[in-house]
Amino acid sequence: ALSISPRPSTVFAFGVPLFPIVWEQLVEHRTWLLFGFLVGGVSSISLLWPHRAALWTSLPVVGGRSICAVAGGTSWIFCFLATTNFPYRVVLLLLVLPWWLALGETSPPARDAGLGRRLCALFLTALWLAAPKFWFAELSLGLSVLAAGSASWLMIIVGVEQMIWLVLTVAIGVGLTGWAWRRWRMGPA
Repeated sequence: ALSISPRPSTVFAFGVPLFPIVWEQLVEHRTWLLFGFLVGGVSSISLLWPHRAALWTSLPVVGGRSICAVAGGTSWIFCFLATTNFPYRVVLLLLVLPWWLALGETSPPARDAGLGRRLCALFLTALWLAAPKFWFAELSLGLSVLAAGSASWLMIIVGVEQMIWLVLTVAIGVGLTGWAWRRWRMGPA
């Protein structure tokens, strides 16, 4: 499947294999890209850090929500690590979203409501960053005086977006690993 899967090498894609591609292709914009990586990584990690312990036990061991989260989460992680991805692969996270939404429930108050709301906020932020990314990409291709500054903003947004996807992927991995560990310790059902 990997041999025939599309491998986009554009700033509109995402995934671990894209990091070296973007780094090598955008030499003149590395400073802005690094700045975006720093802003996206630090803000995403600091948002989830207070709830890091809850992430391990946040996915129920059994239930339909768990089945969906495991299917979508493992598929997402595999795609994110194995190849570069077009944005349509974000649809895999729709299977993970019920897990996060259930964590964010406030009535009755869920134990890890802050974790669920923060994961959903990062997810929505990553999705919405596509809008300014496309806008600055169009501006940077123009011949106006705005093109140089737009390219810098585009690289910052690309860096922030890539780090948010990376942090969300790690969060999914931690949650699924915690689920698998607890499931294994439970023994055969």
